[in-house]
Amino acid sequence: MQLASTESPGNTNRGVMPWILVADDDVSVRSELSDYLRYQGLRVVEAENGLAALEAIKRFEPCLIFLDVRMPGMDGISVAERAKSLSPETKVVVMSGYADEIRRSHLANRANTGAFWVIEKPFPLRIVGKFAQDICCGRAPTGGAWQRAA
Repeated sequence: MQLASTESPGNTNRGVMPWILVADDDVSVRSELSDYLRYQGLRVVEAENGLAALEAIKRFEPCLIFLDVRMPGMDGISVAERAKSLSPETKVVVMSGYADEIRRSHLANRANTGAFWVIEKPFPLRIVGKFAQDICCGRAPTGGAWQRAA
């Protein structure tokens, strides 16, 4: 299990930017998104699979999670379901090349996973960065590419 971060967990109540978790088994997608978010001035922790994502949620209490749906071991939907109990205020974005399938799925039911967004891969980093900044700064997310799953 691997967690990647350049900093230790911080207390968001002291004016420190909250954490964002990027969980994807595809290292190129995970690195590209994480690097872009860091370039935007955001604090990012990475996880290479679902179990590592759960550990990161417990340790860092991120304000926002970007989750790949298809990961080995525990998939992103299962992580989203558990994230709700571990960190109820955390916002979840599910990333998938099969976004329409996720939107239609009963697994996207808010009763199971809490409210979350779905974004289709590949996605424009500029829009993802703006969305992440909005969430981390307590603003309503903007950008037409974002759709609620349920």
